[in-house]
Amino acid sequence: MPHIDLFSLNPIAETFNTQPPFGWIFDDLPDAVFPTLPSFSNAPALASSQPLQNTEMQPFRTTEDVPGGLGLGKLATTPAPGKDTTSSEDLWSGDCTPFHSQRSVLPDFGRVDETPPAATHCASVQITPSMRMKILESVQGPLNCGAWPKAEWNPGSTQEEYYITAQLLQGTHGYCSGSKRLLETAECWRSALVNTAKSTGLFNYEPAQHLLSECKSAEERWKVWIGQERRRRLSWAVYEYDSSVSYLHNIRPYVTVGDMILDLPSSPPHWEAETAYSWAALHPWGPGPKYSAFRSTIRHFFDGTADPLSRLDEDNQRLPIMLTLIRMLWTVKEIRRSPICDLIDNSHWVNDARSLLKGINMFQESIVSLTASAKCTVDQILQAVRRAQMVHLAHLYGAGDLLDLVYVMIRQSPARDTAQERLRQWAKHDARRVRHVAFHAAQILALVRHWPGNAPLESFNVFHAGVVLCCMCVLLPSNQTSEVVFPRARADDAVRLDHLAMDQNDPRMNSIQAWVRDGGHRTVCIFGINDLTITMAQRQVLELTAEILGNMQVWGVSQYFRKIILDLSRKTPWDGVRPAFLRVEKA
Repeated sequence: MPHIDLFSLNPIAETFNTQPPFGWIFDDLPDAVFPTLPSFSNAPALASSQPLQNTEMQPFRTTEDVPGGLGLGKLATTPAPGKDTTSSEDLWSGDCTPFHSQRSVLPDFGRVDETPPAATHCASVQITPSMRMKILESVQGPLNCGAWPKAEWNPGSTQEEYYITAQLLQGTHGYCSGSKRLLETAECWRSALVNTAKSTGLFNYEPAQHLLSECKSAEERWKVWIGQERRRRLSWAVYEYDSSVSYLHNIRPYVTVGDMILDLPSSPPHWEAETAYSWAALHPWGPGPKYSAFRSTIRHFFDGTADPLSRLDEDNQRLPIMLTLIRMLWTVKEIRRSPICDLIDNSHWVNDARSLLKGINMFQESIVSLTASAKCTVDQILQAVRRAQMVHLAHLYGAGDLLDLVYVMIRQSPARDTAQERLRQWAKHDARRVRHVAFHAAQILALVRHWPGNAPLESFNVFHAGVVLCCMCVLLPSNQTSEVVFPRARADDAVRLDHLAMDQNDPRMNSIQAWVRDGGHRTVCIFGINDLTITMAQRQVLELTAEILGNMQVWGVSQYFRKIILDLSRKTPWDGVRPAFLRVEKA
């Protein structure tokens, strides 16, 4: 089969990447729409017979514009006191007729007996120092509650750990809260957060080892170590927050892998130790715990090291490595889509992507066996579920420019026809890749359906998986008996893509992997859908996805995703019809 370059300069992907990340899923909220003020030079003169509807939207008027106006220097034109001069054309109502101005003149300075009687109401108040402080506090109170970013005025305050932590929390809430304005604000402040972290040296933080040795007591060493470890964990939190936008929002992170010149975080038992002596008992042969270098740890996944995952502790060490491999995979996808690949040989990028996917697959483990084990806590199971979702989502990004094309079609872009043609070429070029993507999308839905964790970014995974699986329903080869419900005797022959493996030797999972690798005329199904190759399957997949998103009530963005999914279920990306040009040959 001749080589088809699916990563050349793609105007479809450029159209998508120019938009804010997922800003298109939100409706125009009232606080996001600003009316345009009329131009003062071109505004027509306001007739006196028109009532004032919105004073803030009207141009400024002088005395010449309004009869009887209150222009400066023409107070004599105001009505006399007690005289009703209102008419049907007067802008003032009868109840609000202005009176003649009453000017109050303060008396001249002099003796007390010379003070006019009319000015006796003016009290002479002596302001004491305590009263001055109360007045100052009363003035400072409203000013401190204002919307001025006073913290940003001081460069020192923006480089504090608590300020960076607050920005992390605000950014995570902005991405997942369901507010378009907060989403755009979080994306704008992400660059400022990364720049602040770089300027403070968080990404190349190397604490002096002699500080722990110079401490005289275990309590003192423990407190010094806590400060060092807290700063190191904050660095990785910023890296995780910035790297997640690559596989969740399909945009480029600001932090590069080369910026991270620091060790991985310490083990959870050290960080969770309640006393200095319980912390010191975990490393009896040294002043502090040992650390793993970031770059050398990644190198173990590609240099043939046996079981490199065993060198890592819990999720706090595995997650940075896994995020790095996924964002490197996204970078490969971005480079292959660059126009420079039309000028040079880009065949080696395919092998690089396969090597990265092979390293990512090492983080996959059987969630069913973990739940059956008495050694795992609930937090460890949820962390394993999160890693499993990221593994399957990485395979969606490793399938070429699939997600770029899917985004174009679900947004009803003008380039929709071109995206359909490119998706047809994508499926025809490698039918095995269609089955591969359908399997991983179904696995994400199964993981969230069985073990929902209400994680901030979980709804993004469900949305991606549901939309991609809906598109794969069109591209999967139709079964000859797909329009008829298969009998119970043949139920074991069906390929249930959302089956979760019991262990590495699960025979049912081995059968599914054989179908993904070799294909065949077998009925493909998931939970609640008997056949994924029929036309009705598209709507059923979207309804199942909407049901899963509907159960996610913690983060507001999930309900916006649910609304988009329900809109697609009413009019599927191809209007519920399997067009002839999207059919692919049976494997």
